[in-house]
Amino acid sequence: MKHGSFKKIYSVLYHFIFLFLAFSVLIRTSLLIWSVSKTSFTFLSLIKIYGFGILYDFGVALFIVLPYSIYLNLLPQKWSNTSFNIGITYGAFFLATMISMFSFLPN
Repeated sequence: MKHGSFKKIYSVLYHFIFLFLAFSVLIRTSLLIWSVSKTSFTFLSLIKIYGFGILYDFGVALFIVLPYSIYLNLLPQKWSNTSFNIGITYGAFFLATMISMFSFLPN
């Protein structure tokens, strides 16, 4: 498998993980701004909040994309541009986005 085709096949995963982390940082920042009047933060506590937050969010993003990445690893190269694969990709991206949206929203 060529490096370019490898990057193309996994680009949906990379973009999803990037968007998941970006939304997580945005939500974490908005919650931090919202609670700034109720507590005081030090520089070290902010580094800790964002550091552990990114670490945990990256783990969650990897867990969400795990089934699709297993599917891609089992998919033969010649099937990568079929309508079946495109349908699975859109369906997986939609499902992962919906799971993420519900996990971001407060109860």
